[in-house]
Parts: sequence; structure tokens; C-alpha cells
Amino acid sequence: MSASLIDPFLVFGLLINFYVLGMPRLRLLIVAVAIQGVMLGLLYPLVHEDLLTLSPLSLLRLLLLTVAIIGLKGWLIPKFLFKAVLLADMRSTVTSVIGFVPTLVLGGAATTFALVFAGSLPLPNDHQSHLLIPASLATVMRKAVIQARLVRKAWRVLLLGGNEIFGRRTAADF
Repeated sequence: MSASLIDPFLVFGLLINFYVLGMPRLRLLIVAVAIQGVMLGLLYPLVHEDLLTLSPLSLLRLLLLTVAIIGLKGWLIPKFLFKAVLLADMRSTVTSVIGFVPTLVLGGAATTFALVFAGSLPLPNDHQSHLLIPASLATVMRKAVIQARLVRKAWRVLLLGGNEIFGRRTAADF
């Protein structure tokens, strides 16, 4: 498909990345990542260039995979996460060890790096204009920034004891 259909989805995905990096509310984070999962599920059939020439069996397979992606990422995984938050009696806010502004700056630097790095990759001519590679790299880097925050918090909880620090269980206790 043309970049005019795919690129707005990818830009929206990048904006969700920044929203996730700067949002302290756990429930809103889960909803944002679920929306991003649904968006990626809707994007899956759009990236198939030969969508109109698929056989009926291949078209059915594509439709089933799209429904499965949307169902898993947009409904099942968020449902499990909401249930885990309730069962674990976790706080409803997420704190950042380095602060939310430095996290957003790191996310912006990672996105810039992804855009520059993806521009230097040898890609086929029909994929040159898509933001698919830079958006994928930026999303992976966003996950790395978030996991670095969680690992640092987990070490703090393990070394100092989470319940003594926070007074109740946190996401890093599990």
C-alpha cells in the first residue's frame, strides 16, 4: 500500500510512545498500549502490497491473523494486566527514577536516532518512504528505556525491601 495510508498509523504509534513515556497513571498506560496494539493490528493488512490479489484462503488467513492480533493486544493482554494490578494491590501511579522529563528527552533522542539510523539502512525502493523501520526501532528503544527504569527500581526494591520503602506492594515487588 502507499505510504499515505501507513505513515499516519505509524506517526500515531510514535505519539503513543511519547505518551507512555510521560504518563504516570498505570491504568492509562495499559489503555494506551492496548490502543497501540489495536492500531498495529489494523496496520497488519495494510502493509500487504498484494492484498487485492490474495487467494480466498490467504485472505481468510490474513483476516484471522488481524482479528487475533487485535484480540490479543487490544483486549486479552490488557484484561490480564488490569486483573494483575487489582490482585497485586499495586499503586495506581508509576514513578520514574530519573524523572519524566529526562525520560521524554531520552525517548526523543532514541526516536531521532531511529529516524537517522533507518535512513542509512539499505532498503528496497518501495520501502524508502515508509516510517515502518524508524517507528519499529523507536518503539523498541522506548521499551528499552522503560525496562531500564523498571530494572533500576527492581534492584532498589530487592536491596532495600519494597514494602519498607513504599508502605505497600509495587510493580517491582512482583
